[in-house]
Amino acid sequence: MIAHQAIPVRSAASAGRAKLVVRCHGNGASSGTLQVGQKVKVVSSIKVYHAPKHPEGIDLNGMEGTLIKDVTHYKGKILSANFPFEVEFHLPSNEKPTKFKVHLGEDEIQPL
Repeated sequence: MIAHQAIPVRSAASAGRAKLVVRCHGNGASSGTLQVGQKVKVVSSIKVYHAPKHPEGIDLNGMEGTLIKDVTHYKGKILSANFPFEVEFHLPSNEKPTKFKVHLGEDEIQPL
């Protein structure tokens, strides 16, 4: 029989730090309401700086695009990506139309 000695441990609260409670739900997969190839609309104010010909950035709120990839599943496994939906947008131009892609979360887009 092995004897254990009790060692006093300071709690986070006594060390001057607030306690942290994390509640998780779900398994990292999307809800299934969005399908690849579906038209979607951005419902949040999101500014991106990688859009062609817009070095000052562009706000995506209200823009419509096409869902081209859902990265919550990979080789049969469920992944918990922060922004699992890859959406392609087309910017009108006097020259040829320009395209760019953005990774978005499920709460930032809605199906059309």
